[in-house]
Amino acid sequence: MNKEFYLEMGGLTAPITDNFQNFNPNLHVKEKDRKTTNSAKEVTLNWCNELDTSTPFLCLFGSYGVGKSHLLKASADFLAEILSSRGIGKFRYMDNYEFQKAMFNFDKPKDSEEFNNREMLKELCEVQYLIFDEVGFWHKSKTTKPYLNQKIDEILCHRANKRMRTLIAGNVRPNSSLFTHTFKSRMNDETLVQKVNLWGISDFRKLKINNSYED
Repeated sequence: MNKEFYLEMGGLTAPITDNFQNFNPNLHVKEKDRKTTNSAKEVTLNWCNELDTSTPFLCLFGSYGVGKSHLLKASADFLAEILSSRGIGKFRYMDNYEFQKAMFNFDKPKDSEEFNNREMLKELCEVQYLIFDEVGFWHKSKTTKPYLNQKIDEILCHRANKRMRTLIAGNVRPNSSLFTHTFKSRMNDETLVQKVNLWGISDFRKLKINNSYED
C-alpha cells in the first residue's frame, strides 16, 4: 500500500502540505522562539521515530498559530511514509471539529448505519498511533463540554493504561480548571507524558504566510 492509502485510512486527504521539511523555526526573529520551535520539531520527530519509548504520550500546548497543527500533520505525513514502507500498522488523525461532528452525528439521519459512533470510539482507543489536535477547544461550549470530556477521558485513560503512542495538541493549558481531574492527572504523569510548552512563542502562522509572499 502506498503513502496516500495510509493517509486516507488515517483520516486525512493526501497530499499533506505541512511536513517536517517545511517546518522552519528559522523564520522566527527571536532566538528564544527559534530554539523553542526547533526543539518542538525534534521532540515530535523523535516521537514518530520511536527514539524514546519511555513516555508514549507527547503533548504540545501553546497559543494559536505557534505551529502545533503543522507538527501534528507533519507527524501524520511521516507515519504514513513509515507505515507504507512496513506494509503494516495504522495511525488515526482527529481534530476537535471532526470529533464533535462524529460524536453528535451532524448531518446524519438517525436511521443511518453511520449514526452509531461506537466503532469510531473503539478505533480511537485501539489504533496503534493516535494524533489528536485541538484538545480542549470545545470547553468554551457549556452544552457539549460534559459529554465530550467524558469521551476524551475514556479514550486517553484507555490508551494511558495500555501505554499506547498518543500525540495531542491544545491551546488550553493542561492544568486548566476547564479540564477534568482525570485528564489533569494523566497529563501530570511524567512516566507517561512528555509535554512541550509553546506558550509565549510568536505567531508562526503569520511568519509562514509572510515568507511565502516573499518567495
